[in-house]
Amino acid sequence: MMSTNIKLLLTILFIIPTLVRAQDDVLPRHEVSFDLGWGSFNRGEILLGCGDDDEKIPISPLEHYRSLRYEEKDKLFSPSFNVQYHYNFRLGNLPVAFGATMAFEQERQKRIDKDYNNAEESRSTTYANMMLSARIYPLYRERVKIYGEAYVGHGHYWNYDFDDVIKSSSRTVYHFTLFGISFGKKMFGYGEFGIGYLGVFRGGIGYRF
Repeated sequence: MMSTNIKLLLTILFIIPTLVRAQDDVLPRHEVSFDLGWGSFNRGEILLGCGDDDEKIPISPLEHYRSLRYEEKDKLFSPSFNVQYHYNFRLGNLPVAFGATMAFEQERQKRIDKDYNNAEESRSTTYANMMLSARIYPLYRERVKIYGEAYVGHGHYWNYDFDDVIKSSSRTVYHFTLFGISFGKKMFGYGEFGIGYLGVFRGGIGYRF
């Protein structure tokens, strides 16, 4: 399974077209970053509409966000907390990177049990994803970089239901950054738009060395 995922990453790396070659020879090798993502596929496969729940959750309207969390009726979703490491290098004259990502997200739901004196019950689901990635830079300047990236890896989630029964399951997870841009030399900020298990919209900070 792991070898298949690595082959997939390499294939994606070579088929993404290069729009602009890098103009800058400054290429820090290591990069660590942290970001928050909103609208991940953990919320009922929001873009594909193929979640397990009977009621599918659409792409989140902004009015449903409160204090960086998403509220949908009696459900509350945290953003996806993503920690990443990238190793940058050149493939010929083309700047590319391989990376590893850990992501965490949580869903909570409350309800009132009218059969038991209106007692409040709650359940929660915790998602943990680990992914490898391949990144390509159509534009690589010292202070401004534009990139696309493909991720694939292993996801696991734990569901604590209303009866305190713990259920867990594993799955293959993926993510595609369709457009990413970063500003800064060593310390930098960045924003991304994509689809998958890290969030449709992502924003964060990082450090290169």
